[in-house]
Amino acid sequence: MTPPLRVYPLPHMASLPARGTPASAGLDLHSCWSEASPVVIRKGHVNYGDNGRPIRFPPIEPEKRHHPDYIAIEPGCVALIPTGVCVAIPVGHEGQVRLRSSTGLRTSLIMPHGVGTIDSDYRDELKVIVRNVGPSAHYVYPGDRLAQLVVAPVAMLAVEVVDSLDALGGDDRGGGFGSTGGGL
Repeated sequence: MTPPLRVYPLPHMASLPARGTPASAGLDLHSCWSEASPVVIRKGHVNYGDNGRPIRFPPIEPEKRHHPDYIAIEPGCVALIPTGVCVAIPVGHEGQVRLRSSTGLRTSLIMPHGVGTIDSDYRDELKVIVRNVGPSAHYVYPGDRLAQLVVAPVAMLAVEVVDSLDALGGDDRGGGFGSTGGGL
């Protein structure tokens, strides 16, 4: 039997994580901030080399904290948005924080790293990292459902070092990245 997801609501919590329908895979996470748990918004830029590729990660500088009634995420800015809840992911599982599909469809927000992983020993407040890739500010209000938490089993494998590439087994696939015929 799968153990329950234990949730600790912080004093400023707006809503508990909940499924939109009984068959929903993810639990909706709501935006929720306070003086004790502010939103952090940062602005950054990328330096490009002669070949047009980024040469380092964007330098991030703090810009502003939060407003009690809403936050404005300006174009190009990254926001760390609190949810007002702490969770205990069962051992042998991970939490995956993802944008809700409606957030991706109706807004210019993305999660810069795709999916956030919550380890089973993490106990601090869940926060959602979003970037505004649109041309204008995006406003977030307390209680907005921005993301979802999917809890999934994870294989806890030991690392074993081998003496050669051949010891890994398998076939030479030409380096991956389309090696089965799809190509980039």
